[in-house]
Amino acid sequence: MAQCFWNNHLLQEEVNCVVYSAINYTYGLALTGLTTVPVGEIDGIVWSTLAAINPSAVISSTRYAPAGLSAPGVGYACGGRYYSTATYSEIDSIDLVALTTANVTATLNVARGESAGVQYFEAGYVAGGHDNAAYQNEIDGLSFATEAQLNPAATLSVSATGLAGVSSVNVGYFCGGSTATLTYTDNIDRITFSTEAVNTISANIGIARLGLGGTRSSTNGYLLGGYYSPTRSNYIDKISFATEAVGAAGCTLATTRSSGAAVYNDDIGIMMGGLTGSSTKSTSMGGLAFATETSSVPAASLSLARYNMTGVQGGAA
Repeated sequence: MAQCFWNNHLLQEEVNCVVYSAINYTYGLALTGLTTVPVGEIDGIVWSTLAAINPSAVISSTRYAPAGLSAPGVGYACGGRYYSTATYSEIDSIDLVALTTANVTATLNVARGESAGVQYFEAGYVAGGHDNAAYQNEIDGLSFATEAQLNPAATLSVSATGLAGVSSVNVGYFCGGSTATLTYTDNIDRITFSTEAVNTISANIGIARLGLGGTRSSTNGYLLGGYYSPTRSNYIDKISFATEAVGAAGCTLATTRSSGAAVYNDDIGIMMGGLTGSSTKSTSMGGLAFATETSSVPAASLSLARYNMTGVQGGAA
């Protein structure tokens, strides 16, 4: 049996597998967002130094709340919103080595924003969201090798917006969100990458909320912060990939935070920017160290205070 690597985690694949080198976690990037207006800004963190970075490239269409997908060497911003006047189906890519952007020919099957993304080494999937008319249960996505649209037959068990995605090697989890105005869900749906089948797991997140951010270590998924009216949260859920048990992580965020860009490397997961406290647009970052499950607060700041962004991470394959 051949061995493959993706995001530094060993994948067991059948023979004829393509061997993916371990990805260097070079950057964690925040794409797009909302200040007082939608922006195509790109900024974030350099993992080796925990210093800020602000590339000159921008996302081609000004919008906010796209779903983020991270492929080996490439990140994608999928869909998005422009207030209540427009939703987007377009997909933009950012080269995580050259830090240049491009507009992908493929689009989402349903134009929408506030969706969640999950991925494995071959493809990424975008689920849920809002199309300015209705909450969505749609799942579509992108083949990383061909950048062709994917549109599985399966859908989420509930239509939800503002949910978070967490990816293990073999499955992705779509967690939480809002199912109607001021109505929040603690539901977790699992997509099995090899079959594109979707099932609801028996466990639930600890607090039903939207605007939470999904990160992952090699063994667990972590859901950072979020919002449930009238409270912004510092809660962190932990999902065991081995057992699918869900509980509270060993720490909370240092600051209540929602609707930021969630990114991770092998050691820490953080939410960048977003809304903190009562409703302050932030440039700060906060999260946790995976090994100790203690709070981690990088000193770096985003170049632009905003919320409703998405996060991608990676570097040279």
